[in-house]
Amino acid sequence: MDFLRSGQTNDTQNAQNHTKAVVAFQSALRSTPADYHSWVGLGEAYTNSGKYNAALKAFRRAAELDDENWFVKYMIANVHRELGEFNEACSRYREVLENQPGEFGVLMALAETLLAMAHNHVENGYYGQATDALLESLKTSKEVVTLRAEALSVWKNVGDACLLFSWIQSHCSQLPMDLVKEMISLDIDKKHLDIMSECDRVDSTILDSPTDGGAHLQSCLYLGILSYKRALYVSADDRHAHSVAWFNLGCAEFRAYNCGIAQKEAHHSSAIRCFKRAIKVEPGNYEFWNALGVVTAGLNPRASQHALVRSLYINEKDVKVWTNLGTLYLLHYDVELASEAFTRAQSVDPEYAYAWIGQGLVSVLGGEFEAAQELFEHAFEISDGFAVRVSIQDSCSFVATDPLLDYFETRICDVHIRHKD
Repeated sequence: MDFLRSGQTNDTQNAQNHTKAVVAFQSALRSTPADYHSWVGLGEAYTNSGKYNAALKAFRRAAELDDENWFVKYMIANVHRELGEFNEACSRYREVLENQPGEFGVLMALAETLLAMAHNHVENGYYGQATDALLESLKTSKEVVTLRAEALSVWKNVGDACLLFSWIQSHCSQLPMDLVKEMISLDIDKKHLDIMSECDRVDSTILDSPTDGGAHLQSCLYLGILSYKRALYVSADDRHAHSVAWFNLGCAEFRAYNCGIAQKEAHHSSAIRCFKRAIKVEPGNYEFWNALGVVTAGLNPRASQHALVRSLYINEKDVKVWTNLGTLYLLHYDVELASEAFTRAQSVDPEYAYAWIGQGLVSVLGGEFEAAQELFEHAFEISDGFAVRVSIQDSCSFVATDPLLDYFETRICDVHIRHKD
């Protein structure tokens, strides 16, 4: 049992030293090969090390030793989710819930996995399947809210689901408005949802108003914004969580601005305010500075540059921030600085297609059309043909800078909808 205790110590007290935990659990299993807890510990150590196939083998062995224990089945589902096998993961979560109905962690994992599946379907153009996954995710979230309305993660999930509908606008009418309104209204004084309503005009009265049949997109966005405002209320006593909640709300406001709905400028101003609030609470977070740089690009280039440079000062290894900085320079026709920024982005992550698009547009502005064509083709290849912007640039290679401007304004939603936990 000394080896087992050693493994548990390494795994729980030193999260960066998972290799030692693996070795310790393996040593424990050499002494007691039929010990269920050692197999589970080994599976967790492998999972934390990113060795998911090895983790599956360990968890399956644990399940053979105790097929009545639901926890190991839950861990197997988690590994499938990490592998991107969302259907398999969801099936296993549902199997666990058959015997453990109302288990908060499993319900939350199912809701989040369904949302991840929906993202994947949207990226691949399967909008009908994405809608089905979103609907089940929201229904599962309703169960979570009933159990624990103070859970921050569930409000993030609800908000993300509502906003994802804005990317498949032909399906916006399928968002279950009444269900979402019921969730947001549960166990709260609605006045707490009126934060910043003087700026974005989104307040709790929406929850009691009938849905406008011709404004499904606006309803999706507003309900998403209210979900993030509920998260702000829930996270008031947790400094880090509160800063993240401001960030998430800012992303939602900026998405509303980009969708061009009524009062779009109010949402733009609100996004800037939210990101500033997030930075005030947590000034060392480079993603918050990057977001502020993006949303201020069209209003104040100097402020945008300052925010992006500040982001890189905190973390110079983020390819998206370098690409955003290059885009800012490109939009103001500073070709030399743009080229330098895109080159840095390519060195940080050679597989990031948008950095190659930016460099291609630099070549276009320099009149080097053959070089630009090669860069666009390379961007298309490394994106596997799935990046919409890459596809546009490859087929319409010499189209000035507008597509990248559009990319620049919407790219924050990639930091976006996949909000931080």
